[in-house]
Amino acid sequence: MRFLAQFQKTGGAQFVSHLDLMRAMQRALRRADVPVRFSKGFNPHPVMAFAQASPVGVESFAEYVDVALAKDCDADTLVRALNGALPPVLKASRGVCVQDGYPALMARVARAAYTVRLEGDARQNVAKWRAFFAQDEILAQKKGKAGVKTIDIKPMVFAQDMGEDGALCLILAAGSGGNLSPMLLLGALGGFLGAPVEARVTLEDVWALKDGAKTDLFSLETKGGDTP
Repeated sequence: MRFLAQFQKTGGAQFVSHLDLMRAMQRALRRADVPVRFSKGFNPHPVMAFAQASPVGVESFAEYVDVALAKDCDADTLVRALNGALPPVLKASRGVCVQDGYPALMARVARAAYTVRLEGDARQNVAKWRAFFAQDEILAQKKGKAGVKTIDIKPMVFAQDMGEDGALCLILAAGSGGNLSPMLLLGALGGFLGAPVEARVTLEDVWALKDGAKTDLFSLETKGGDTP
């Protein structure tokens, strides 16, 4: 059996690295007495994974952790126990227990919704913001193992809109099939505007796709066609 939990990463936690976040979750699981399954071998470690690693500095309400359990448990009980061991900035909002054959969340994440609260000139100049997204291609400099390369990130931007409060709402590609960091997009926007873009970024939601439709990560079909 596996325990899937959605949790938030707010306050100071948004500046914690993914490795430190993993360590904090492991400690919380241990303090909460969650019966975590351990790997076999010379150096056993908790069998767990995160669906999507949000960038450092991004506030998030859609972090997902997938924990293998050593025995059957009640999901609501685990959520309460986990919240008793986690700091408020890493509060779990919901959870579900699924069988081992349930799809791996990391492999099924496809989209991420962000709210970007622009500051300074970038927020004021809506016309330039619209012109930026109207380009035939949006070029960005992406660092990789082979060095820095220029890529067109526009195909990974599926929706964008400016709300009445001046916040930029984005739906971007996410997951192993192709992932666009909002920081990379803001870097390209800064290059277009001719000045660095100051903004507060929040990850609002992530989801999978089935036949092009939005699918909650707690409602995925297993190989047999059933949901938990």
